[in-house]
Amino acid sequence: MMKEKTSRLLFLGFLMFCLILSGCGSQPASQSSGGSGSAQPSQETEAGTSQNGQEGQPGDTAAGTDGMGDRLAKVYTDILQGDRNLIKYRTTIDMDGEEAEAQIEVAKDGDMIAMRTLLPGVENNMVKKDNKVYMVDHNTKTVMVMNVTAAPDMEDPGQYTAGLSYLSSGTGDFLGRTLPYEEYAVENGTIQYFFDGKVLAGMIFHSQTGDQVLEILEISDQVPAEMFMIPEDYPQTMIGG
Repeated sequence: MMKEKTSRLLFLGFLMFCLILSGCGSQPASQSSGGSGSAQPSQETEAGTSQNGQEGQPGDTAAGTDGMGDRLAKVYTDILQGDRNLIKYRTTIDMDGEEAEAQIEVAKDGDMIAMRTLLPGVENNMVKKDNKVYMVDHNTKTVMVMNVTAAPDMEDPGQYTAGLSYLSSGTGDFLGRTLPYEEYAVENGTIQYFFDGKVLAGMIFHSQTGDQVLEILEISDQVPAEMFMIPEDYPQTMIGG
């Protein structure tokens, strides 16, 4: 029962990631975890400044283009649209009416995508490569394998949104702290990027199905190769078509 639940959490977490963190930017730059546990941007920008320099003015320019100007979110959206990226975050997932707090790490390297999910006492990995999806359960030391055609969609997350459109900036509550934010419209709802200074502290994705809160731990274009490794000593079971 636990393996089934955590496997579904893996899929749910990945699909939520695809909806939230994609479809924008073109110039990756390295980010690393700051002292406060948030991702640290590598370029100087100012929150809430629109294309013409007027704070809080909405615009219809897709994120990641030159028209995005010096808004803080551009640093991060550029990374997440690159061919190589890594994001680590904490979130609470509603699973069959039960809340589970998870730390999720998602990495992309070209056509390969990997996700590592940490729950209390549980660690699972999901890797898409070589036209297969591998679900690695480190607790049972087993691997479930599905052909890409039979698995839930794990294609490039960039396909899930048509791009960001700036809406507004302001201040709001993020996990008990009042922080400045930038808000963007996306195909499936809106996203608020919350900042601690120039550092991305977290994001809230608002959709018709509810809100998803991500506490950002790290965003980087440096991707560890071990994220895509499948333990050779774990027995594999092929499932699906």
